[in-house]
Parts: sequence; structure tokens; C-alpha cells
Amino acid sequence: MSYTKEQFPDIYKHTKDNELDILQSKKCACLSCMQTYNARKINEWTTDKNHHMNAVCPLCGVDAVVGDASGYVLNLTDIRELHEAYYGEEYMKEHPDSVNRYVLSYRQGKIPHNLFSESIYLQYLEFQAFMGNADAAFFIGELFEYGTETIRPNLQEADFWYASPSLRFDDEALTHLGIINEKTGSYSLAYDDYAKAMSLGSLFGLLHFSDCYMNGHGVRKDKPFACKVLLEAFAESYTRFTMGDTNEAGPFSSLCYRLAKAYEKGYGVEKDKMEALRLYLYANYGFSLLKNGNSLRGELLTESKSVSRKLSAIAKEESFQKGEPLFDLDTFLTSLVPYGGRRDVFDLFLPYIVHPGDFDKENKTFSLTISYPRAPLIVDVPNLFCGFVEGHITWNFDDVVNVSGFQEGKVYNRIVGDGEKKISFLNAFNNSSEIVGEICFDHTIQTEISGSKKA
Repeated sequence: MSYTKEQFPDIYKHTKDNELDILQSKKCACLSCMQTYNARKINEWTTDKNHHMNAVCPLCGVDAVVGDASGYVLNLTDIRELHEAYYGEEYMKEHPDSVNRYVLSYRQGKIPHNLFSESIYLQYLEFQAFMGNADAAFFIGELFEYGTETIRPNLQEADFWYASPSLRFDDEALTHLGIINEKTGSYSLAYDDYAKAMSLGSLFGLLHFSDCYMNGHGVRKDKPFACKVLLEAFAESYTRFTMGDTNEAGPFSSLCYRLAKAYEKGYGVEKDKMEALRLYLYANYGFSLLKNGNSLRGELLTESKSVSRKLSAIAKEESFQKGEPLFDLDTFLTSLVPYGGRRDVFDLFLPYIVHPGDFDKENKTFSLTISYPRAPLIVDVPNLFCGFVEGHITWNFDDVVNVSGFQEGKVYNRIVGDGEKKISFLNAFNNSSEIVGEICFDHTIQTEISGSKKA
């Protein structure tokens, strides 16, 4: 059924003071988000200045609902024309809060994504962007950079929105501008964009800045310098990621991917296949978190696929198979990251609690249980394992000739040693250096300790 525009005012009236309409209806239509649904889904109401009860759309949060008990059974054409009549540009100017609610609901997935809802979303974003909303301008840039089911990628359009005045000093937008310039062959402009983004604190900007030197885009090729930039950023990114910064999964994984390639090929660093594999495992784990959160796309998706191929190839070469982690000396050391320039000093920043077990002098074994205030990121290269491990971990060390100092419940936050001769556990809080305990080793059969060369 289709209605004339002369009937629109009466139809619109049924979005207000419509409690009885909705309770008696089977189907409802929202003139704001243009969705239809069962009337029983409505469970929220708003009261206007005349104390009338208005049904609130469960999808977009706007009181723009018409029930079929009103006598009006609206088809999609009717709904779209009513939307344009009552929820267009004038509506946006007068009801910015409703616009904000729609955008938020759409991004949260509360509103089904289809041709019509996405067109409204884009219309509302453009309104917000022209009103100076930086987030809206950035979101539009993403829509056109990556494309959607209904929007084709358009780098020129994406460039326009990323270059909005409101994003002039936005490090993410500058990085995306650099990516677009690089894709279109404007390498010098891309380099400048990345340098600006990096100066504003963007790790993604830093990664692409490094790429410029690795590939010779916009600058003279310098692979050692490119790797130096990445290595200097690794410790801080690792700390943010392991301390629970949910925004760090993408840049951390991308950083590990680049370093892994460098160690695998010997680009700017000494070739080290085991270190490359360790970094690929870090990257793969971070990408898996993004995938689980539906945030894996664009260049991160491409890098993720490359990491999967690299892991499979190296694992096959080394005859490694995926399994549960073995909590031994190799895994203990491989799961640590050095700070401050020294390769054998590992600062942990949080208080770790020791629970010493048995030291078997005859068999040269020692077990040490550690309580972690935050789940540590454990990596076991031969078992292709990488992930956060909750709870206490009992470490079992072999080739142990002496254990000293450990007491139940003592706290440490620094590890010193490479495991060849000994490992010292220190309490370095308040500028002290109290030795909490030491484990001394005598490896009668020298074996390569995976991860002895750390990023």
C-alpha cells in the first residue's frame, strides 16, 4: 500500500502519543532508521512535554515508530519517503542528539546493515563532519578507503575526508593519508605524512615511516635504520599490549610482523630464524584477537594472511607442531623482553610473587611457581604457542646446580641473566636491587636457547 504526501502529517502523528497503537500492533516501522520489526520488541518509551507516551525504536533509539494498528501499513517506499520528509537535513539540525544516537547504534551493530541504513549512516556522518566532528570525518574516510558491501572503495574520496580541517593534527588520519599517497605513488608526500603522524605519537605512523626506509620510498633506502626504528619501538609496544591496552593489538602485531620479516631475511639485522618465528607467533596471536573482535581488515588482514603462511612454512622446515606450552627454561626466557639496551635484563614493572618448590640436587631440577598480577604473554616456539596464560605458572628448570635466596611470598620485578650460567630474580622497586633468589645452571649438553636474541 502506498500513501500520498497529503497523508504524511497524519502518519507522522502516530509516532507520538502512540502507546495504545503499539500495544495493539503486530508490526512496527521506524521512520528514522527505516527498519521494520515485531511490535513486541519495543520495551522503551519516552514522555513528551504533554506527558504523552512515545514508543522508542529498539534499534536507533528515536521515537519515530508507527505501528500497523494505526491503520497505516507502510511499505519500504512509504518509509523511505517519510524518512526524507521528517528526518532529513532540517531534522538533523534540530535534533543532533538523535543523529548521534543513530550513528552510535549503527556502529554498535544494533541497526541491521543494509543499503538503506548505510545511506542514512553516511548522511548523518557527513552532517556531523561538516559540523566539525573529527570522528565522523575519520569514519567516512574509512568507509571510502576500505569500502563496504554497498560502498565501493574510493581513495580520492577517502583522501578528502582524512584531510578534513578537524583531522589536521590527528595521527591516525595522517597515517591513512600517507597510505593513500603511497598507493598512488606519491612517495614523498607519504613520507611527510608518516613523519608527522609519528611525531604525534602514532605507532602505525612509525611503522610506515620505517617502511619508507626499508623500501626506499620517498627517501634513500636504509634497511639497518628501518630496523633500528622498529627495535626501539618494540619494548614500549609490547608493554602496552601485555598491560591490557586493547588498542595496541593492531600496531603491536604489525610491528612484530615487520621485525619477523627482517630477522627471517636478514634485512638490517643478523638473520635469525628462531627469533623470526617468535615474532611471527606474537603477530599471529595479536591478529587473532583482532579477528575475534571483527577488527581485522585492510593491510592488517593482508599481513595476517602473510603471517599464517610464514608460520606454516617455517614450522614445516623445523618439524614443529602446535601444542600446549612446556614451562621450562627455554619458554621462560623466550617469554621475556629486554629493556634499556641490555640483552640480559628484563624489567617486569609489576610485582611477581615466588613460591619456591623442590630443588632436586641429584637430578638437577628445580620447580618455581610464580603468581602473576596480570596474565603473562607466554611464547613456546617449538610448540608454536603464544597467548596469555591465566593463574599461577609452575616453571620446571633442568641442569640446576644451585638455588639460593628464594623465600615463600617474596616479590620480584626484574630478571637478570641469559640462562647460560644463572638467572637472578631482583626486587628493583624504589631504586633498590635486592636479590630475591638465584638459579645457577650447568648445561652439560649445550643447547641453543630459543629467543636468546630478543627484539
